[in-house]
Amino acid sequence: MFPSLFHSSLSPTTSTERIQTIDIIRGFALLGILIVNLYSFSHPIEESLFSFDPKMSVLDQATTWCILFLAEGKFYPIFSILFGLGLTLQIRRFTIKDQSFILFYCRRLILLLIVGLFHAYFIWVGDILTLYAVLGLLLIFYRQAQPRTLLIWVGIWLAISLFIYLFLILSFRNESIQVEQFTIDEQELINAGQAIVNSDIPIIESAASETTILEPIYQIYAQGNFTEITAQRAREIHSRVIWVDIIGAPEILALFLIGIYFGRRQLFQKLDDNLTFLQQLFWWGLGLGITSNFIYATWSITLEQYEPFPLALVVLIAQSVGSLALSLCYIAALILLARQPYWQLFLRWLSPVGQMALTNYLTQSLICTFIFYGYGLGLFGQFGITKGVVLALLIYFIQVILSAWWMRRFYFGPMEWLWRSGSYMKWQPFYRY
Repeated sequence: MFPSLFHSSLSPTTSTERIQTIDIIRGFALLGILIVNLYSFSHPIEESLFSFDPKMSVLDQATTWCILFLAEGKFYPIFSILFGLGLTLQIRRFTIKDQSFILFYCRRLILLLIVGLFHAYFIWVGDILTLYAVLGLLLIFYRQAQPRTLLIWVGIWLAISLFIYLFLILSFRNESIQVEQFTIDEQELINAGQAIVNSDIPIIESAASETTILEPIYQIYAQGNFTEITAQRAREIHSRVIWVDIIGAPEILALFLIGIYFGRRQLFQKLDDNLTFLQQLFWWGLGLGITSNFIYATWSITLEQYEPFPLALVVLIAQSVGSLALSLCYIAALILLARQPYWQLFLRWLSPVGQMALTNYLTQSLICTFIFYGYGLGLFGQFGITKGVVLALLIYFIQVILSAWWMRRFYFGPMEWLWRSGSYMKWQPFYRY
């Protein structure tokens, strides 16, 4: 027990109160997250999956296209939406039981922040938990917003996100033009035999080899010890905070608010009342998702340095629309399928994975970093796209089996139990008797 000062009458959701469909969706999202992240586990975080190397095998090229079309950018929105949904479910429980919510919620986010920072610095730099914990505090201001107000704010934050990415494209385009002009001028000097080119005055290389830049990173992760790799992670975190967390924050916040909107509609508690809405969400999401993601997956692999600009703009819009549309389509499809007896038999295997999603998310990082990093098997940079997908499926299959075994014996996953115990300020029951 914690000291008596921290005793609380609060209690977590019991197994009978859980909404199994939410766990199924969360478990499904974990598979997509692992498939997409596998490349970042086995390659430098700076090296994009979209580096479509023509030297790749036809199979790897097809696999890359399929990941861009079906998975990349489609599964973290599901997690984000469910995060916002969880807020409304918790508020409803606290309101019914007439208990204070704010302090509990802040404790919950602080603990999540601690876990996220540990994950980012000591396990894998691609952590998302830290951003969730920070942005989650802003949701307090939306907890009583009406559905219409929530949708307005969703539109505002998505527009801000699109504007930021558009600004970056324009910035990189201008920089690319300047670099290209510099290269032309340099070549003219060489052709003219200008003395400055042959002097000892250093000339900036206009096209530094990406391989040369990333080579030391490959070496550190593949051969370094834990201390060296941790130092490299720390160097990368600063760039990630700027280029991923800050830039991506408006979009994540919009997704949180969509989750709150679903909670306001009681999407999971009143399925019959929301059946028409779910069917419309599925068909609209499917249509927009297939169209937009086909454009995104096909055209994005042809882009170099965000050129040409009109094509980059089309790809940006296609990615923004297609990722959200297909994410919503996946959510609606799983809810509708979970109502069918045949599909229930299959989908129920995903429920235990989703029940202990935090544990499984962190376990994926531990397993993959052990496989690829120097203090493990040291296979960093040795897995292609297709082999990575096969490995991801294998890891996930093992997690499905172990999660089912675990949840038959325990109420929570290990990390979920610690998180809940800290949030409620008392040890929670763990073993099933």
